[in-house]
Amino acid sequence: MNINDFHSSKQEKKRSLQLVWWSPAMWCGKGSICAGTAAVCIGITWVILFTLDVFPNLAHSMVKEQVVLKLNSTVYENWKNPPADIYLSFTLFHLVNPKEVLAGEKPLVQERGPYTYREMRIRQDIVFYENHTVSATLPKSYVLVPEQSVGDPMTDKITTVNVPLMTLVEMVRHSFLPQKWLDIILTVVAIMHKETLFQSRTVHELLWGYEDPILAQIHKFLDSVNPNFGLFYGMNGSADGVYLFHTGQNKSTDFAKIALWKGESSLNWWTTDSCNKINGTDGSTFHPLINKNDILYLFSSDLCRSIYVSFEKELSVKALSTYRFTTPASVFANSTANHGFCTTPSHCPGSGVLNISVCKQGAPIFLSSPHFYEADPAYVDAIGGMHPDKAKHETFLDVEPVTGFPLRAEKKVQINVHVQRAPNILQTGNVRTLLFPVVFINESALIKDDSAAQLRSQILEVHLLSNLHYVLLALSIVLALVATGLLYRAWSRKGQNVSEYEPIPD
Repeated sequence: MNINDFHSSKQEKKRSLQLVWWSPAMWCGKGSICAGTAAVCIGITWVILFTLDVFPNLAHSMVKEQVVLKLNSTVYENWKNPPADIYLSFTLFHLVNPKEVLAGEKPLVQERGPYTYREMRIRQDIVFYENHTVSATLPKSYVLVPEQSVGDPMTDKITTVNVPLMTLVEMVRHSFLPQKWLDIILTVVAIMHKETLFQSRTVHELLWGYEDPILAQIHKFLDSVNPNFGLFYGMNGSADGVYLFHTGQNKSTDFAKIALWKGESSLNWWTTDSCNKINGTDGSTFHPLINKNDILYLFSSDLCRSIYVSFEKELSVKALSTYRFTTPASVFANSTANHGFCTTPSHCPGSGVLNISVCKQGAPIFLSSPHFYEADPAYVDAIGGMHPDKAKHETFLDVEPVTGFPLRAEKKVQINVHVQRAPNILQTGNVRTLLFPVVFINESALIKDDSAAQLRSQILEVHLLSNLHYVLLALSIVLALVATGLLYRAWSRKGQNVSEYEPIPD
């Protein structure tokens, strides 16, 4: 070998060593270091995704985009025609001792009911507008469900307060005309038609209406006076006005929120702006992504006001997790916050009742929870047969928190009539001043089985996407362990791999 061949061979070996030193095999240890490095990079990426809550935010964005009122969507169809079985049940209070009450004794009442009706409601006259609002009406129809009722409302009779007569007594009391003469006229007319402060009527008459003889007499002279009376007269098959709702397109928390009712954004019955405010939805649904700290507002034309509900506890309805929201006692409390609901400051009712005569054509109607639940104890003590019970008499909504849709709800309210003696009207006798309970109403709804099954699959998809970051975090930990093992193995073999390629001495 000549000198040139020797130097050439030496240079080739050096180049081979350099190639080995920089080759993937040298540094990756047959892929171990590369795999470990890749695992570390992937793990770090997933940890970052976990830290930034990327997947929960992505799931929430998806829900917000879907929970919008728009044509041909599932949300729209459920809003238009609620996928729930809805019932309206009435439990009336039968007065046992009417003669004794007229003599000044304490009333004793017994529950008679329930008389249950299937409620059918489908929104009509739906119109969408370019500003992301939609108007609609909600007619409601009722059909008796005999198997869920205790008797026949057409024949079962209830003895209760004569609401038309008591209304006329109140109207005379507040008339600008000479009260004494009006009292005498009313007394004579009542005697002529054999009307007394307490009367017996069928359940059907009390609920859906009958021709009252005194109102019929007045109607002959005043066409504006309706001769018919019933607690729900004219409400079967009718709507309570046109509503304008937000679609939720601009802001998810405005989903299904009422913008206007009968063309107005506020009421005019109460004495403060806050009490007159039309606030929240109509109670059929709420905004998506509800948390336990939320206060949910809803407007009810039956109550003539907006109310709110707050979180109480977690429950499950048809294998779906829900939050139970209930009406706190503060809603109807006799407090500073509610002073706007007292239209006669010198005669404000106690806590737990609401005087709605201003929105019921002057009829002395007061609302409360059934059996005066959470009301001033004086109302309970004034009537024999009152037994307030949270489990039986509390209003609640079980809301699925992702979609904001109530899966189960019971709105419970009691209609009471303010009764007091009028000295010049014989029919009032020596009756005590009190709130007489007439009927307790429970409007209940429960999601249908097929709709619950469909909702379960939709909620599962959202939860899987929301919790994907936990899966990725677990995988990151596994990858970190694998990467540590691969890197340790690769670096432990590094020295051995280098020694196999020691250069030939010069």
